[in-house]
Amino acid sequence: MFALAALVGGMTMACENDTTSPAQPRTVQGAAVSVGDGTVTPWVRLDGNGRPEEWGLRVSEDALEGLPETMPGTSWVLRLPSEASATGINHISFDYNPNGHEPDPIYGHAHFDVHFYYISEAARDSIGFGPDMTPIDASFIPKDYTTFDHMSIPKMGVHYVDTTSHEFHGHHFDETLMYGFSKGKLTFVEPMITTEYLQKKLNLTKPVKQPQRWQNSSLTYATQQTIRWDNAAKAWDITLKR
Repeated sequence: MFALAALVGGMTMACENDTTSPAQPRTVQGAAVSVGDGTVTPWVRLDGNGRPEEWGLRVSEDALEGLPETMPGTSWVLRLPSEASATGINHISFDYNPNGHEPDPIYGHAHFDVHFYYISEAARDSIGFGPDMTPIDASFIPKDYTTFDHMSIPKMGVHYVDTTSHEFHGHHFDETLMYGFSKGKLTFVEPMITTEYLQKKLNLTKPVKQPQRWQNSSLTYATQQTIRWDNAAKAWDITLKR
């Protein structure tokens, strides 16, 4: 009996002295870059297990002022913190196109291309211009996505568009999401957002259409895309979310 009482008492003391608690979700920022008259800052939010649950960029309101008007556009490279490594995102290219880009009837409006790249900068720089007819298993291409010309864009690859997006159905382009492939390999996921849309300071959350399977199934992929206006911070968050 004494032995049992001592064991129970010891267990009670151990529980009382155990101050260990589950880890809390936290947000980690990367290095900011100057854009326009403001800044763009990469960040990742981690769950209690340290797994990325949301990652993207914070764009200050004044970053939309004083933007360069040079053509064909201007790019800034940002890197997520190392805590986001499970996403497989090597770097982010934040591109401003003052007059949009081809095809002009659809995307010829001032907008930002936010490329979340799964490849290194060196690999990206090696992507050239011209037809890329490398076959891609259909199971790697999300539902409703297609490329119209198999044309590789330098430092990007072949763009796959969502054929259900409203810009293909008689509506003005304001925001969309593209996938990119080069030589059959997934290279990026790309939210595209017009400056006009951002200036409305709306909040958007929408699904990211998934392929049947991923080429690298070990990574953490986004199932949602968000564009959020934070009135207190006077900034937009452009993110992908698990």
